[in-house]
Amino acid sequence: MADQAILPKIRNQKSAASGALFKILYCLTAISRAWLERGLEQLVSKTGWPLKAILNYHLPCGWVLSILNYHLPCGWINSFWRLISRPYFHALDQINLAGHPRRNSGSIIIVVVLNDFDPKDFEFKNNNNTTRKNSGAQIAENSHPGANLRPQNAHFQQIIFSRSNLRFPFFALQCLTMDTETSYNLALDYLYSFVDYSLKHSSELAKADFNLDRMRALMSALGNPQENYPCIHVAGTKGKGSTSAFCASALQTGGLKVGLYTSPHLQEYTERIQVNLTPITQDELVDLVELVKPQVAKIPLLTTFEITTALAFVHFARIKVDAAVIEVGLGGRLDATNILTPRVSVITSLSYDHTAVLGNTLTLIAGEKAGIIKPGIPVVSSPQKEEALKVLEKVAAERGCALTLIGRDVPYSQIEHALDGQTLQITSSPELPPLTLRIPLLGSHQVENAVTAYAALKMSGLALSDAQIAQGFAQVRWPCRFEIASREPVVIFDSAHNEDAFVRLAQTLETYFPNRKAVLILGISEDKHLQAMLAAIKPLIDTLIVTRADHPRALEPEKIIATARSIELQTEAVTPVETALDRALEIAKKNGSIILSAGSMFVTTEVKTAWQKKVKQP
Repeated sequence: MADQAILPKIRNQKSAASGALFKILYCLTAISRAWLERGLEQLVSKTGWPLKAILNYHLPCGWVLSILNYHLPCGWINSFWRLISRPYFHALDQINLAGHPRRNSGSIIIVVVLNDFDPKDFEFKNNNNTTRKNSGAQIAENSHPGANLRPQNAHFQQIIFSRSNLRFPFFALQCLTMDTETSYNLALDYLYSFVDYSLKHSSELAKADFNLDRMRALMSALGNPQENYPCIHVAGTKGKGSTSAFCASALQTGGLKVGLYTSPHLQEYTERIQVNLTPITQDELVDLVELVKPQVAKIPLLTTFEITTALAFVHFARIKVDAAVIEVGLGGRLDATNILTPRVSVITSLSYDHTAVLGNTLTLIAGEKAGIIKPGIPVVSSPQKEEALKVLEKVAAERGCALTLIGRDVPYSQIEHALDGQTLQITSSPELPPLTLRIPLLGSHQVENAVTAYAALKMSGLALSDAQIAQGFAQVRWPCRFEIASREPVVIFDSAHNEDAFVRLAQTLETYFPNRKAVLILGISEDKHLQAMLAAIKPLIDTLIVTRADHPRALEPEKIIATARSIELQTEAVTPVETALDRALEIAKKNGSIILSAGSMFVTTEVKTAWQKKVKQP
């Protein structure tokens, strides 16, 4: 794991003795480095991210802590050397990176101790012989002797010093590479060092200080990049992710470069920020985190979600997307995404969820979701219960917005369904023939989501033909939404996590697998209406396997078992998740049951990961 220091050619060495002493120390360092890092890795693995955060040089006074930071190999040797000797040399002509074993694997960091330098003193040359002065380098404030020079493009072969009178201690000039995985994990550690309400219990969520002031201040400091492209803004209890994916896929098919921001992620944090339905790279996330850090440091009490939302808005502006689809995280009115002025506001199906924050009636929940409605901006709503619809209609009228209600204003019908997809028709105008669409996502609720997305695209004013929308909808992919991973045995991953979603899940199971029972691998968060969820799907369950994801909000298996047995469900408790999947496969092999994972996105993600490892899927 140790990074190899590149020892450049140095001119005008003043002290041969000092140079010889350094070489001896360097050899000793090389011998001890692997041993030292192994010990630190074991310590970090046992203590987790808190130790990483303590050692992380991004924290205040990080330049002091960096001498102990295991990410900068043997910084303690350098610190000792600085105390006993200061053999200064003139700047070298260049550092050649070609042939370095990790040159292209991550971010290049130059650790230089300088008393006087300017960003313009450095140039970076890549393998196409392209030179970029300063290369957009980020250089720490020169308030201390140590400074980090970090080119944003990690694939440069040479670093050229254009001024020859720079002076620095020889020992402190090291060219190091940090591998992508380490850089990425450091970026995640940084993001998770802030308050992350997705990891908080409902009692803590109820006390949370949700407001838009912090987000407005942060985006203003970053130049309000979200104003540089048209947006579709999507809120709702269920279906907002699928609806967003339909919109993004159709826009991409129409020839647009499309940003998509959703949450939570399934397997990688980078899934939250996508361009043309492809997650950003780990290196891109690292660069974005480094870019926003100076502004984040100036604004107290920012949250993980607020910073991540800012990363998405900045990224979409930097790569010049033609349009973006932005999914609300929680609620709507006070959600970090609600600083947008979109082309159209979309509200998908509303039901009971996150009641500790949003309220325990549909009226209150709809009021929070309706907070994304902006004056004069058109609104599209999926079919709603009457109680919720009244709120949406009232808010839309007060803000002078045209409200399009799917079903009432945009009639549709489901034509046919099969395991590889379903067909629907939309009647957009009595004078025009119905539009026929084919979608790969299964369930009647996905028909609603598709029609909602169609209406949102039409109301957005973005130039798309019906043919482009049809093609985009046919190509959409959105995992863990009644995702059939295998047909023999039948293995299904679903994200249903409240009572209404479990009703829809039961209906979809009966539609596509009539007269079949399921082994349900279940884990849920502590704020859900467990008994109502289980009652909705009980007739279709052969065996309930209760497990728990590695998530702080996960409900204890013992409580789930007690509730399940109270309604006479055959139940087993199996942990960890991988073992729960093995047990489900064992039962299914004996009686031919379907294997279904639902109840929590976190559990379903872990079940899917375990399944992929088992069948060696990417």
